[in-house]
Amino acid sequence: MEPTTASADAVMVRLWVREIEHPEADDHVVALLADLRPNTADLIGAIAAAAARGVRYLGAYERNGRLAAVAGWRVMVNTRGRVLYVDDLVTDPARRGVGAGGALLAWLERAGVAERCRALELDSGVTRSDAHRFYARVGLSISAFHFAKPLGAGHGRSGNERS
Repeated sequence: MEPTTASADAVMVRLWVREIEHPEADDHVVALLADLRPNTADLIGAIAAAAARGVRYLGAYERNGRLAAVAGWRVMVNTRGRVLYVDDLVTDPARRGVGAGGALLAWLERAGVAERCRALELDSGVTRSDAHRFYARVGLSISAFHFAKPLGAGHGRSGNERS
C-alpha cells in the first residue's frame, strides 16, 4: 500500500493505493465499475475476463478501508508505441473531490514510467464532462477522437440474424 494525502474542503484525507488481486470477487469494486458501465450485462464476468487478459486493478482506499476509487489498467504496445492504457477509472460519487482519482492517476503515471511507457492513455465517454474537466486539470489532453459502430454482438442481436 502506498499512502497519499489529499485535501477536500480543507479536510485532509489520507488514501492508500494498492492493487486489487480479485476485483470480480469484491462487491465494492463491482459496484463502482457498475456506476461506470451500467449497461454491461455480465459485469462480474467481464471484470474476470479482463483480469485474465492482463488488465490489472488498482484501488484508492480511505483510512477506514472504504474504497473511494478504482482503476483498471494495462501496458499495451500499439502503433503509437508502449503505453499505459487505463480501461476504467471511476470514483465513488460520494467520495469525489477527496483526491482519490488523482491518487490513482499519480500511481499509474509512476507505473508507466517504471514500465518504460511513452504515454498514459484513456478513453472517456463524450457525456462525461465532469471527468473531462478532471482529466484536463491533472494534465491529460485530448489527443484523438474515438469512433465506434455497433456490430450486433452484445447489442441485443446474436449476429446470426438477418435484417
